[in-house]
Amino acid sequence: MKNGLYRKLSVKPEGNVSDRFFLLDEKGNSIVGFGDYPYRDEKEKRVSGIIRGEIYQGRLASNNRGTRFVQAVLKSKIMVFYEKEKEGWKCIKENLESFPAYNYNSPAMDAETPLGYLDVCATDSHVYALYSGKNYRDDRDAAFLGQTVEVYRWDGTLVKRLASDVPLRNIEVTKDDNRLYAVAYAPEPVLVRFPLL
Repeated sequence: MKNGLYRKLSVKPEGNVSDRFFLLDEKGNSIVGFGDYPYRDEKEKRVSGIIRGEIYQGRLASNNRGTRFVQAVLKSKIMVFYEKEKEGWKCIKENLESFPAYNYNSPAMDAETPLGYLDVCATDSHVYALYSGKNYRDDRDAAFLGQTVEVYRWDGTLVKRLASDVPLRNIEVTKDDNRLYAVAYAPEPVLVRFPLL
């Protein structure tokens, strides 16, 4: 929160608004919408905002100063990086590596489509995203766990991939980028810590 304003990923109930993100006041009222949903072709571009909003939902994380944020999409390998400018929020980069397979009349995803990002966190210098890459059909429980953490710069450039020997569900990084904490399943949930330097 900055100056009584919140960032929130939202879709208008009417379903005809194409804005991907909305800036809200402290009472939850929309101030301004911005950003476009991704689409693979012109047919998907015409799909209602409610369905695309469901398909392209994900996790948000901001830098420590609240001047940048990232969205990591759950149902595909898509990340979008934004930065605050005088005129409003500007898209720095959108990484579109895959699109979900779904019927354009419903947000239900094909069970063979690999999931994308399960969680995301950030500091002033880097973004950390927990990637699944597994599909629901092969193993519905394993699909919601990941063993790869991708590290990005705020310009959207991939710096490195970190591999975990145990499946992870949630991640968080210290503000100084020194340690990564995660909820691991081995097989019961346990908090683990990884040094990053």
